[in-house]
Amino acid sequence: MQIYSFVMTPFMENCYVLEDDGKAIVIDPGECNDALLDAIKDLEVIEIINTHCHIDHVGGNAGVKESTGAPLRCPEGELEWLRNVAQQGAMFGVEVPPSPEPDSFIKAGDVV
Repeated sequence: MQIYSFVMTPFMENCYVLEDDGKAIVIDPGECNDALLDAIKDLEVIEIINTHCHIDHVGGNAGVKESTGAPLRCPEGELEWLRNVAQQGAMFGVEVPPSPEPDSFIKAGDVV
């Protein structure tokens, strides 16, 4: 397994790509930038996971999902935060694209 780390957003958030045998999971895509897209372009992204839904962890959800078609998962208790990323961004003067709705929820104890 390979683990790639990307520092993203003005908040310096860490996004991770876990890759094994050509398949990958993207964790906390704070933004959908060229470095991330280049890293996953030849991989089958099987899942996008948000550990929580602050703006610095979800700003790239839409772009990564659009680029890969991968399902999005987040904790159910974070859904309100996910749905309000634009308002979160406005509080900090940062434009954040809306996130797609999650395809399913991740819970404590889930195996990824």
